[in-house]
Amino acid sequence: MSSHAHYHEITADTPHEMGVALGRAFGPALQPFLRNLKDLPDAARDYLAACFTLTRQRFPDYAAEIEGYAAGAKISLDVLWQMLLEDDVLALSQEKCTSLATNGGRLIGHNEDWDADAASRLFILRRNLAGKTLFELHYAGTPGGNAISISSSGTLQMINSQDATPLDTSLPRVPTNIIARFLADSSDIHSAISRLKGIPRMGGYAHTIIQASPGGKHYLLEFSQHDMAMREITQFPFAHANHYVMEEMLQFNQRSPECSESSRQRHAAAAGAAPDMKPADVMALLEDASSGPDNSLLNRRTLAGVVIDLDSACVWVRLVSEPEKSWVKYSLDFLQV
Repeated sequence: MSSHAHYHEITADTPHEMGVALGRAFGPALQPFLRNLKDLPDAARDYLAACFTLTRQRFPDYAAEIEGYAAGAKISLDVLWQMLLEDDVLALSQEKCTSLATNGGRLIGHNEDWDADAASRLFILRRNLAGKTLFELHYAGTPGGNAISISSSGTLQMINSQDATPLDTSLPRVPTNIIARFLADSSDIHSAISRLKGIPRMGGYAHTIIQASPGGKHYLLEFSQHDMAMREITQFPFAHANHYVMEEMLQFNQRSPECSESSRQRHAAAAGAAPDMKPADVMALLEDASSGPDNSLLNRRTLAGVVIDLDSACVWVRLVSEPEKSWVKYSLDFLQV
């Protein structure tokens, strides 16, 4: 089976060993971005150090992986940590990802959008850690789970960024990307949410959770820095872009008019998917550029497209960084559902 040049499969027994392997694999891709990181004042560095201490307390395995990642990439932990949570710190809201699910939740589509410069550090990763597998789009320099992923336990997660608000530094907080990775790894979403309710966080994503197991339930989670909402997804097709859709979260829709229009147009296009589609139909939908370079599903910021067919246990990925490959098929033979 052919694969992308940006495809990696990494196996490790411990989180630290996984981090070292990830750092060795993706360290070279980080160098251009590390040169652009801004120097932080002492107060900011102290605050971020306190946030890492909190993360180590609440999520020790992820802290160990991040430490290994820095060692493997041969960069300082402070620099990697800053890169991992830069969007939280700078309150950026530039992503324009779009997600959809149809065929009763069995057929999934996701376009991953961000700055064009990020294409060189977006990879396809199949990580095997202590007998558990996570297949994902992986941004080098992050803990993963913050784009689209599916675990061997059958948790499929799609991430959509939501409007960032200035970081409340009155107390240490766990980065949004750590929360995303935790949910990607979770097999019991209700238990995961109960655990998260007591943890201060830097920001919030929208998480579309699809359970691949027969009869599994599906959920939409929307977070802000201080609030969250959850509802079961029972009607398909389902779509999400970058604006909040649950009533209790609508107060946080504070995007600029341009971003709001883009999000709503992409949401409408994805929600217009047919209730019964084939993988090729979803691929064609994700490549729709008919609404222009800013408001289309395929827009000027699109870095990748992913289609997952749970019935055939297959995933197709296209990377803008490798246009000659078009859609490449991968197996989800690790699913244990």
